[in-house]
Parts: sequence; structure tokens; C-alpha cells
Amino acid sequence: MKPFSRFRFYHWVLALVFAAAYLTGEDAELAHVWLGYGLLLLLGLRLLLALFNTRGFPRLWPSGPAWRKPVGALGRMVTLSALLGFAATLGLGLTLVDNRAALSDGVAKLIPAAQADTGGDFSPRTLSRWLSESDEVHEALANAALALVGGHLAWLLLFNRRQAWALVRGSAPTQAASTDGPRSRTGWSRS
Repeated sequence: MKPFSRFRFYHWVLALVFAAAYLTGEDAELAHVWLGYGLLLLLGLRLLLALFNTRGFPRLWPSGPAWRKPVGALGRMVTLSALLGFAATLGLGLTLVDNRAALSDGVAKLIPAAQADTGGDFSPRTLSRWLSESDEVHEALANAALALVGGHLAWLLLFNRRQAWALVRGSAPTQAASTDGPRSRTGWSRS
């Protein structure tokens, strides 16, 4: 795949997994937990790609010259804030479930003989009383992450429409689409 295609694929998988996890909420407990694990895996992958400065993936943290352009720095900060919102929601979500039971029940759905002895059914509230109150905090963090995603979309539509439409259509954005630094061969800013 071309670098632009890899980033586009990653972006849409991340968006779909987040949307599915958000929409399942309390209605589909085990599915919601496994979607959270998937989101955690995707965020870890994005951090690895940032550490290795993988071609075709924009940097998570703007470089020095990008900070001098307020619109570009604002866009990066909104995107980074959304990713941090995902991470905070996932971090708390991991403490709200009996991960051993969730993993065992999920694998048992795929391989029936793989059921481990967990001492009971999967329950999202198996920790202390404090964690049962944290369920509301987890929900508030998820709503905040959704608001940050909305801010990310608003920034794209207000300040970088060409790049947003290129991401939707799958074509490389033009030189005029960048607002925050020099461009790579893929058309995406590397600063």
C-alpha cells in the first residue's frame, strides 16, 4: 500500500472502532470491552508509528516551525487531545472490568473449549465500590473524547478542507492543503 493509503486505512479503522465502542456502551458488554481492546491496540500501533517516524503518517507532536503557525498547531493539538481522550477513557475502562474473565469469555466464543475457570460470569463491575462509581467517569470521558473528535472534524472543515476531502476520497491532497509545515512525498505534512 502507498503511505497515503496506509494512513487513510488506519484513520478509518480507528474511527470505526471508536464509533462502535461508543455506540455499544452498556448494551453489549463483552463486545464493548473487546472493541476497547481493539482501540487500545490501534493507539499503541499509532504510538509505535510515531516513534519510528513511519513514512506517510503525520507526526503526533508538531516540530518547532509548526508552532509558529497557530492554525496548524491548533489542528495538531485538537488531534492529539482526541487521542489522549481515547487513552484516558481506555485506561479507566480497563480498570472497570475483570479483564481475565472478559478475555476468557471472548476467546471462548471463538473456541468453545478455551473457557478458563474465572469463578463466575463476565461482569463489568467486579472491582471495588470506588470502581462502580467510576463507570460514570468512564462515560463522561467517552463523551469528552467524542466532543474532541467533533473538534477535530470542525477544525478540518474550517481550516483544511482539501486534506479532509482527500482523506474521504482517497486521493493525495494538493500542496495548498497544508497549513503547518513542509510536505512529504505523500502530500501529508511531516512537521
